[in-house]
Amino acid sequence: MAYGQITYSYDTLQVNDENWEAVLKEPVPGDGIIDIPFLKESDKGVINQLTTRRFYMYFNYLDVDTIDIEFDVQKNKCKEQVLKSFKVSYNDSVYSDGLTERVVFSGYFFK
Repeated sequence: MAYGQITYSYDTLQVNDENWEAVLKEPVPGDGIIDIPFLKESDKGVINQLTTRRFYMYFNYLDVDTIDIEFDVQKNKCKEQVLKSFKVSYNDSVYSDGLTERVVFSGYFFK
């Protein structure tokens, strides 16, 4: 994985949530793609409220970057909770920002 002009090994990457608890339970796979679980059980039933979650990425235990995930949950016409807005920022750069109709609280997210 290259970060700027420095190359980092996947096995040195750590991701922690805003409470400094580890998010990754396994080493980063060879393709470098990871899942960051931004939804919590406590989000169930919360609607029309903008929520932001911050994650910290540590590279080689030296460099720290931030990922902010901001979302708003509303109920659709079927009374399902859905993400109405979803924004992802890496450090100070916005990488994704838009409206969505994705169902949030299905068996996929909470089992």
